[in-house]
Amino acid sequence: MEKGDRLARLTERERECLRQWLQHKSAKEIAIDLGISHHAVEKRLKMARMKLDAASSLQAARMLGAAEG
Repeated sequence: MEKGDRLARLTERERECLRQWLQHKSAKEIAIDLGISHHAVEKRLKMARMKLDAASSLQAARMLGAAEG
């Protein structure tokens, strides 16, 4: 599967978590910003890693950041 196809599979909430992760925010900080639990943030980051076949959340966030410019 191509990278663009994998990125298209991300939900908007997964994208939001990755964008904030790229800003070096913690799961707890992201959770506060989005009004959800830090467990939900961690789950979204995990799902994004799986969808993008990334080794880490930071790698997944960088992939999204590169695609979005």
